[in-house]
Amino acid sequence: MGAIIIKIELLKPGKQFKNYKVMCQELGIEVKKSSDTKKSQFRELERYCTYNKVGHLITIDQVYETPLEKRKRKGNNTVYGDIMQILILDLLAQKRNSGNLIISKSKFLRELNLVNLNYSHCFKRKKALSIFCKVDRQVVSDFYYTTNDSFKRAIELALKTLQNKRLIICNTVTKVSKNGMHSLASPDEKRLILFSERSTMLSLGYTNLKSLRISKDWKEFCEKSKKLLKELGGIDFYYSAYEITPNDKYLKEESDKLLDFLLNKSDRQRHQNELNEKACKKLAINGSKRHETESELPQQKEFRLEQSYSEDIKKLIDIVIKDNAKIISQEILELEEIDELDFEIEYSLPDGL
Repeated sequence: MGAIIIKIELLKPGKQFKNYKVMCQELGIEVKKSSDTKKSQFRELERYCTYNKVGHLITIDQVYETPLEKRKRKGNNTVYGDIMQILILDLLAQKRNSGNLIISKSKFLRELNLVNLNYSHCFKRKKALSIFCKVDRQVVSDFYYTTNDSFKRAIELALKTLQNKRLIICNTVTKVSKNGMHSLASPDEKRLILFSERSTMLSLGYTNLKSLRISKDWKEFCEKSKKLLKELGGIDFYYSAYEITPNDKYLKEESDKLLDFLLNKSDRQRHQNELNEKACKKLAINGSKRHETESELPQQKEFRLEQSYSEDIKKLIDIVIKDNAKIISQEILELEEIDELDFEIEYSLPDGL
């Protein structure tokens, strides 16, 4: 199937299409009978706007100023495939007496050696990281957005492959943190999360999380919904995690071949180093491609067109991805404190000073 070209200039908030066929005719899209092809067309539409479907009627909600980046086919993540599967099975073999493995995405990234300790620490402190490495804040945010997306798809592809081999069963679960204690969210806690976020979202004038996530109000939403969740349920924060159930019987039956799953220390390190090296190379290549192709997009992200963009991406890779990078947590915290102090001084001074 060729590229899907949409007349995006016709997309306006409140715009309605009587049905799928009418939408295609107005937006210059070929009418398709295949459900898979229709899904591809709607996925392309979602790069430019949010919409609602009620019966056959399609209504455009919000049109993005900047289109979302086009997602590549999952097959592109096979560069990590075999090594990632080996390391996941090794991780399960190490914990084979503990039943299910429940692990957050950030911890998974560290266990697989896809990132270093700076990655998560700086994720919450992007402004300080921007100052530290002298890289534009927009580039830092763009780097984390594209990298998180790439890693998430790679991990889930590896888990899906292992599941298809019937070596594991994997589900996504919600965990909550209360006073430093982490546990699976109960049904009541899940309802409280939904209530807190839904009410906050509506108070900010949004009807879905997808459009809010890329808006200027996202930070305010996070702060307000988190505060409400704490007040109503004593929950400090919540997060998604992978719950992986290994095929223990198979592992036991193959105990003589356990080396296939449980690696010795040197082999584990070798695989982890190789995976980290592949990640660094792929992220650098992806950054260069974004720089080269951005000018072809109808609505461009200006910062990606800057000559320094590709080198800035490599700089961030060296700091938060490479496994031999210097840990900079203290430097980042100090920069964050300076920034907060500057803010407090600026807004505490009387007018005219």
